[in-house]
Amino acid sequence: MVRSLLTVLLLFSSLQPFLRQSNHSPEPSPAVFISLPEDVPSETVQIHYFMTGEFGGYGGNLETKPNQTEYKIDASVQGRAINSIKIIGYAPGCKFQAFEPDLMQSLSPRVRFDCEPLSKITIDGAIPSDLMGHENAELEIRYVAFWASRFFAVADGMVSEFQVATARPDLDGNFRVDIPDFSADETNSSHPGGANLRFMLRNSETLSPIAINLTPEQTEFQSETHQLRIRPSYPAGLKFIHSQELPESDGNQLRSTRYQPAEPERIPCTSPLTAPASQPSDSWACGALGRSPSQGRDAKPNFWRMRATRSEAFLRYSSGA
Repeated sequence: MVRSLLTVLLLFSSLQPFLRQSNHSPEPSPAVFISLPEDVPSETVQIHYFMTGEFGGYGGNLETKPNQTEYKIDASVQGRAINSIKIIGYAPGCKFQAFEPDLMQSLSPRVRFDCEPLSKITIDGAIPSDLMGHENAELEIRYVAFWASRFFAVADGMVSEFQVATARPDLDGNFRVDIPDFSADETNSSHPGGANLRFMLRNSETLSPIAINLTPEQTEFQSETHQLRIRPSYPAGLKFIHSQELPESDGNQLRSTRYQPAEPERIPCTSPLTAPASQPSDSWACGALGRSPSQGRDAKPNFWRMRATRSEAFLRYSSGA
């Protein structure tokens, strides 16, 4: 009897550390939370971010889902805490929102994305009819935010692109599409660098590109990168041509002639980091902090890559393509 009691007591005492550990809740990991408006479907929101820390720089765009009231960004990379984070959010028909959460005030700050609606404008245009011989041809319009590179303070990395609209041209190449009036969005002017609209034709089923860069035929509407300038209105019958003059390329990267970095400290995206498994996003990384190559002399154009979201085809161009 005594021996059995001693055995039970010894067993109980040996389990005490495990019992204490199971009762102790683990500390929540640092994170940034983005609250969403009720009147905007959560799957339509596009969120891009860039974080810095001892690891250098790390950025990406969140994978969105339906029926969400908020999104979460893990505030660490490979177990290392971040020092800063900048976020850009966009929802269809709304102004862009830029956030710089204060990590000194809270390890898990919360920001709210509110939709400030933009009025609509119509683009009544036409693309070359010979392109419409391709199966399932769909026109995609993307907002190319050169100003985002300036906001993120990235000297050599991908330029953020946001899908704006899609349209189905007829067999003659004519199309009509409504887009937000981005000229009324103060974000374009408050963060230097500007923005353009990129038109591309793709297969709607496979997402394979048919015509990568459709540029306005009228030069007054062409940007320096052969894309459509942002204007409060466009003339009816705006013609687009299949431009072979993509932004000047260098290897797998495209050079932007519009964005010119000026800040003294910037992050060159040259050395990749492994994306955290817990971060549901398409990501890209920079290995170390550094200065812009243009510092102390005339600004050089920023390199950039075009890419689509995870649900779309990943496009990469080489200098001989």
